[in-house]
Amino acid sequence: MTMKPKLVYIIDNLKLSGAQVHLFNLVKGITEIGYNDIEVISLSEEGEIADWIAQYGIEVCKYNMKSIRKPIFFAEMARLVMYLLKKKPDIVHTYLDTANVFGVLAAKCAGVKRIMTSRRDLGVFRTRQMEILIGMISNRVEKVVCVCKMAAKESIRREKLHGNNIKVVYNGIAVDNFKIVEKNIDVDSPVFCNVAVPDRKEKGHADLIDAFALVLQSKPKAKLRLVGDGCLLPQLKERAHDLKIAEHIDFFGKSLDIPAVMKDVTSFVIPSHSEGISNALLEAMAMGIPAVATNVGGNAEVVDDSVTGILVEARNPEAIAQGMLKLVNNPETLVKMGIASRERVMTAFSYANMIGEYDSLYRAGH
Repeated sequence: MTMKPKLVYIIDNLKLSGAQVHLFNLVKGITEIGYNDIEVISLSEEGEIADWIAQYGIEVCKYNMKSIRKPIFFAEMARLVMYLLKKKPDIVHTYLDTANVFGVLAAKCAGVKRIMTSRRDLGVFRTRQMEILIGMISNRVEKVVCVCKMAAKESIRREKLHGNNIKVVYNGIAVDNFKIVEKNIDVDSPVFCNVAVPDRKEKGHADLIDAFALVLQSKPKAKLRLVGDGCLLPQLKERAHDLKIAEHIDFFGKSLDIPAVMKDVTSFVIPSHSEGISNALLEAMAMGIPAVATNVGGNAEVVDDSVTGILVEARNPEAIAQGMLKLVNNPETLVKMGIASRERVMTAFSYANMIGEYDSLYRAGH
């Protein structure tokens, strides 16, 4: 039996967010198929995902490399190099910007032969200097693993990647954990839901609140459920209050039980200005909940317009509102889209598919 490669993952932090949850699901999955020498390194001491990972017997090492402006950063960088020299991993796989730069440099200093970086979004949050730096470094690694085709395309354009080492691996979810809940569709009292950490304006939460205000003009009994806790939450609550629609919006905060949150949801709404592959979108679709999604990034690779949901223009509350109303005003179509949504996730975004892709990637050349 061929030995599985020794893996070290390096990520900026382990806070509850998309890339971190993906990494947890990945290490859990590859552990289950026989990878028994895995470690996760966080370049910050923050994050509850560390406890999730540790439950599977995977060691989590934490470094204090949150800010390059602090003197301790480079001392910790040296410590990371020494650790990798001692560990001698077959593969180092990095996630998020700091790790994609300094995690890669540490691995190269330690003589690691196989290094992979990741792209989880379209790169709109990076400075031009960071784009150039990440591009120069990633052109010299084995693989740049992109979460969707659009992330790959944008990485080539923004970072000037040569593209020869790019690999697209879609997110995958355990579809069986998300059951279709039979519910009576009340076109007069629809429940809309969004799940995303409100920490960046590009998530589009403000657009969704504005769109929902328009929806309420024809659906005064409608409800909006916003799941996620972040630094912009007070501003969003204030916006809802100013529009006099706060009583129609449930600011749910952080939740670890998404199936319970979405069991009575009529439609999922993802109003992002930029997006990779949203796990929450996949989870909603797996529950038979069709989506209204902005036509950006990976959304268009997940949502088949007018089949599994509706694609709308980003940064356009009126277009988002029209999509929301179009979906809920036709219960028969909504049910058909829900069934097609689950089938779409089972076919293209299953957990087994994702783990199989990473297994093949890691075993290649080992």
